[in-house]
Amino acid sequence: MLQGDSLWARLAFWKRQFNNETPLDKFVRGRLRAFAKRVLQQHKHQQQQQQQQQQQQQQQQQQQQQHQQQQQQQQQQQQQQQQQQQQ
Repeated sequence: MLQGDSLWARLAFWKRQFNNETPLDKFVRGRLRAFAKRVLQQHKHQQQQQQQQQQQQQQQQQQQQQHQQQQQQQQQQQQQQQQQQQQ
């Protein structure tokens, strides 16, 4: 396919290829490009969803921690009240 492995040789080769392109080649290239674009968009969308899920999980964990802290504070207050009543 290529005699020299230089960049210019490759460029010339692909330029010839595109000049010799048939309508079918053009169509196939267009479909491939559209497919690649769609795959990239889906991948981007999946990444965004994963980030949103991670953020939601973090928020839930924070809420749980706050709830636990509130429970601990209530327990401590109850214990203090009981101790005061015993005295």
